[in-house]
Amino acid sequence: MPINSIQEQARVCAQDHVQRSKDQVNRQSERCKAEQSAVLELDNALQSFEGVVKGMQGPGKSLLVSTAAFSKDGMASATLGANAQDCSYSLFIGQIARVHQLSLSGLGENVGDSGSLWISQNGAEFKVDLAAVGSEGNGQVSQEALAAAINKHPDNRGVKATLARSQGEVSVVLTSQKTGADSQFTLRSSNASEQLIASLEGRRILSEGADAVVYLGNENGLRFQQDSNTFKDLVEGVSVTVSKAHEAGETPLMLDICRDKPATKEKVKDFITAINKLLSDVDSLSAPGGEKGRRGVLAGTPIIRAVKYLLGTEVRKSFPDAENKSLLDFGLRATRDGKFSLDDKVLDRMVDSHPQALDKLITGKGQLLDRLSESLAPYTNRTSGSMKAQKDSITTRLKELQHKRTSIEAEQNASYGRKLKQLVATEQALNAMTQTFAMYF
Repeated sequence: MPINSIQEQARVCAQDHVQRSKDQVNRQSERCKAEQSAVLELDNALQSFEGVVKGMQGPGKSLLVSTAAFSKDGMASATLGANAQDCSYSLFIGQIARVHQLSLSGLGENVGDSGSLWISQNGAEFKVDLAAVGSEGNGQVSQEALAAAINKHPDNRGVKATLARSQGEVSVVLTSQKTGADSQFTLRSSNASEQLIASLEGRRILSEGADAVVYLGNENGLRFQQDSNTFKDLVEGVSVTVSKAHEAGETPLMLDICRDKPATKEKVKDFITAINKLLSDVDSLSAPGGEKGRRGVLAGTPIIRAVKYLLGTEVRKSFPDAENKSLLDFGLRATRDGKFSLDDKVLDRMVDSHPQALDKLITGKGQLLDRLSESLAPYTNRTSGSMKAQKDSITTRLKELQHKRTSIEAEQNASYGRKLKQLVATEQALNAMTQTFAMYF
């Protein structure tokens, strides 16, 4: 028999020897990979929903949407909080907050390497030692070196020095780092060079530090004054940033605030859509099977039951801090396919009559979003969550199956070697017998 026929027989015998074990490992691997894919899909769905929940949480986050409109552009802007009420306000901007800024000119290439420059701001003063600055520059104190010495001085808490070039002349520009009347600073020198003394005497005020002043009403109304142009909660829930002052006698600025009901409703609908998306993803992985289709890989697993129970119960709960209202009071309805819908008419009516209850119900501390986050955390935590544990378990099982597959292949190779040796020996014995018979016949 040709050697290749003997090898083929040995291969077939070795294959038959391990085929049952190999088929079993392959089936187990396919099931593991299908489960791994399903778990990853579920994990992604949970992480995506958690991202929606977290995106709706946090300081300043609200379901309620309001809009602010000013009667004139370019003078102010407004930021609205959840408790902003529909109302109109008159604002007269008496003054905007400014930094304090001045320039020193005529200093030339060498400011002078003797004496000191003193800078005083808001009751604190620091000294720039020009001799020390000069020792770092071979006896020369350039304007760049002076600016650098001011900026890096350890006692400098609020003045920034830069260089400005205009028509070939370089000036040192000093600017307060904050706005407001308290940002003003003064300069003096002691034992300084003539050019520095002359520059200080001729310093030019570019901007005088000033507070912002706003009147609620007209220019004789309720006065607000501060060092910043942003008035936080000028009225409850309304922060205003001013950018241009009125002229004396000018008509006040009108600010109209109104609730954007369609945008508020859209936020609620987006939230319900996110819940339905997660439920759809869960359903696709846990289909019961039967006549309607294949059974879902994760059908009947504890995590699937837990997620469905969590969503089904939490969204129906009422909360004392939200006037004992639940989403059911705002039009939430269960559909026949296990999802949720919203009754637009009920939602419209409740957004008009109980807007704060809706906002507290969903985004309030300890309310629905917080409850969902806390309930999802044991599953979605990337270091200790059950989804991670499940993924790790599947990975371990796949590695074990790969080790089994390697062992089966080694067993198959050994079986092939033994069978080949047996077949070759048998073939050789048959050939010897044939030759012996040929000698006598």
